[in-house]
Amino acid sequence: MTEQPEVPYLALNYIVAQVNYGGRVTDDRDIRTMNSMLRKYFCPEIMNDNYKLSKLDMYYAPTEGTFEQLNEYLDGLPLDEDPEVFGLHPNANMIYENNLVKDFMGSVLLIQPRLAAGANAKSPE
Repeated sequence: MTEQPEVPYLALNYIVAQVNYGGRVTDDRDIRTMNSMLRKYFCPEIMNDNYKLSKLDMYYAPTEGTFEQLNEYLDGLPLDEDPEVFGLHPNANMIYENNLVKDFMGSVLLIQPRLAAGANAKSPE
């Protein structure tokens, strides 16, 4: 990068999307989505102070500063991301949580003991 007259944003996008994640992301639509999302990060506008990474005000490219200032910015971000950060509808979080609960309950039911016992025997519950 130091040998280039300008930052090679397209090359950076390619390296991260195709080289780094290329073998892990195999669905054509997922690859397109990932490339589209990375274009928001690998662009000349990212060098502007307070460049918005999302519609939400708290997600922006922080200004140049010290390591402590960067950590302070990162500590101010919420632990649970809003789906809009990734360009998704707010209902995406609801769907994710519903699926998570279904998977959890399915796992609980799978590990529940199944014993055949007589009528007078105690149940495992």
